[in-house]
Amino acid sequence: MSSRIGRVLALSAGLGAAALLCAAQAQAATTWTVKAGSAGSGKTVAITGKTIGTTPQIHFKDATSGQTLTCNSGTAPGTTKVGKGRSGTAIGHINGPKTTWNTCTGPAGLKFNVTGINTWNLNASSYAAPVTKGSITNVKATVVDKGVCSFTVTGMVAVSYSNKTHVLTVPGTKATLKISGVSGCLGIINNGDHASFNGKYKLTANTKAFNPITITSP
Repeated sequence: MSSRIGRVLALSAGLGAAALLCAAQAQAATTWTVKAGSAGSGKTVAITGKTIGTTPQIHFKDATSGQTLTCNSGTAPGTTKVGKGRSGTAIGHINGPKTTWNTCTGPAGLKFNVTGINTWNLNASSYAAPVTKGSITNVKATVVDKGVCSFTVTGMVAVSYSNKTHVLTVPGTKATLKISGVSGCLGIINNGDHASFNGKYKLTANTKAFNPITITSP
């Protein structure tokens, strides 16, 4: 009997050790390393993302109504902190109020001004060299054609970042943004509509020596 109990205890100990090992490996996989040229560990680096590609470079689609708003180009300034063992949550930040959106037009000839609100969080969730996948959360912006149409957009978008091209891609394959506070808009954009966002931003550190910017895991 004691031999049998011993075998059970040994098996339990082995399973427990395996579980701890798997947990440790899972935890290790969720740590991140951010490098930015010659910037030392702990340094907060200012970054600017500028849209690239064929004009219009930004596409915002109301997936509920099928209406599309485009902007010729835009920028998204933000920061990240250099170092190892970083959490993927808020690995970078985007300054919403300082984002720019140039020559934005919508359905029925509407001409919009877009204003970002609050700080948006850039999060990393998975890595397969050279690409990190993640999300931008806490997104909030107002979209206004004065006297004709205005609404607020909130939510999150999926993103990916390539260490090879240094491009942050917002694919816009899912309508994860929500529209609220609609005023006017000719009935073509409504409260509760869901929307997607598509664009590509080339990320460059504001200090030349702090390029290139890379994100890896672990």
